[in-house]
Amino acid sequence: MPGDKIQFIYKLSRVVHALIFVPNKKLFGFMKWLSKKVDGTRAERPYHWVEHMAKVLFYDCKDCGDCALPNLAYNCPMSKCPKHQRNGACGGSRDGWCEVYPGERKCIYVKAYTRLKAYGGEQALNDYITPPADWHMYQHSSWINFYLGRDHDGPRPAFPMFRKRKIKGEESEI
Repeated sequence: MPGDKIQFIYKLSRVVHALIFVPNKKLFGFMKWLSKKVDGTRAERPYHWVEHMAKVLFYDCKDCGDCALPNLAYNCPMSKCPKHQRNGACGGSRDGWCEVYPGERKCIYVKAYTRLKAYGGEQALNDYITPPADWHMYQHSSWINFYLGRDHDGPRPAFPMFRKRKIKGEESEI
C-alpha cells in the first residue's frame, strides 16, 4: 500500500537523519569532513549527484540547495507544495486539502503535522519557521551547504525535530 511505503520512507529518513545530520552522532563528523573535502573540487559533482539521486528517488527533490525536508517531516515544499511554502501553510487550505488542488492533494503541513504527531514532535512546526529558499544555492549540494553552515540551518546546531527542548521542567529529545 502507498501509505505503508511513505511511512517506511519517513521512518528510514528519521534514522538516517539521526546518524548523519545531528551533531555528535555517528556519522556527522565524517560527513562534515567529507563535505569540506569535496567542496569546490572535481569530486563535488559526483557527491552532489549521489545526494540528488537519493532525494529524487525518495522525495521528488527539485535541487533547491537549501533543503527543508527535515523541517517539514520529510515533505519537500519545493516539489509537494504548488506555492513552495517553506515557512508555514499558506492559509488557503481547507479541511486539510491544498488550496490549489482541493480534494486531490493534502496540504504538506497537514502531512507534516500527522507524521510529527506520531512521534510527539508536532510542536516542532511552531518552534521554528523555515525561511524562504536562498536561490543562490539552487542546483548545489544542500548537504555541503548544511555541513559548511551556508543554508538556513547554519545558525542552529540541529533541526527542530531532533532538538532538545524543555517539557514541563524536563529535557526531552524530539
